[in-house]
Amino acid sequence: MSLQSSPLVYLFLETSILPAQRTFFESVLELPLIEIEPHMPHHRHGVTKYDAGKVVLSLNLTGPSRFTKTESDALTTVLVEAGGVASAVDRLRAAPELGVVRDEPSSALFTDRNGHHFRFVDEDARTETRESSPIVARFHLAIADLAASLEFYVGRLGLALIERDHRRALLATGSIDLELEERKTAVDGRRPRTATSLIVFHTTDIEGTTYALVERGVAFRSHHAGFSEIGGTIRFDDPTGNRLCLYQPSDESLTWGSGPKVLQIVAGRAVAG
Repeated sequence: MSLQSSPLVYLFLETSILPAQRTFFESVLELPLIEIEPHMPHHRHGVTKYDAGKVVLSLNLTGPSRFTKTESDALTTVLVEAGGVASAVDRLRAAPELGVVRDEPSSALFTDRNGHHFRFVDEDARTETRESSPIVARFHLAIADLAASLEFYVGRLGLALIERDHRRALLATGSIDLELEERKTAVDGRRPRTATSLIVFHTTDIEGTTYALVERGVAFRSHHAGFSEIGGTIRFDDPTGNRLCLYQPSDESLTWGSGPKVLQIVAGRAVAG
């Protein structure tokens, strides 16, 4: 058993500036809000969740001490902009208080005030898009060593290699692609940070999948999955320290606002809108 056909269902991003992050997702990106945690401020995980095509973007609330000016995320969320990169740039520059936008050849990089990165690219033939809002095309990870990362993602997790060169590789998951780039800095030149994002793989049998991955050489942060009202979860890291998670949703969680989207993603029927 491997993760070859397992979809990425969630990306969790930690934030200390929830109103600004919500403005970015809801008013600038215009992503559909599909769930709000009803027990705030006691529950600070999955505070808001958004339909981003073939993955759900979600925010966790944390304190400002998690963020420093010398660091930013090793992860970049790559979004296809149906209206073109110029349209994304115009919307981002209309809200400079949310972060910094940088024009690049055929793309634009936006870094928010918590150091989360979002790269906007033009629509391509491989990606279905909704008419107006951007959707996630892939996740890009800055990694320390490409060979070690490929041994982990392909050799241990079982993901399929689509293409590679001397410092980059593109991998397929059961939903969106995962891009690896060997580099010493985050995409904005700061020291790469791995502790404020979490990529979540779906599984229908978390205990069986965990056991199989341990047999393939994956080291988990705990010996057994933890279970709660959301279902079962267990975390692990790639060789660079990027945080990953296995998730088996509970029947109850699939009745919540994000449940139908998760079911669409798992069934391979998730579309942009």
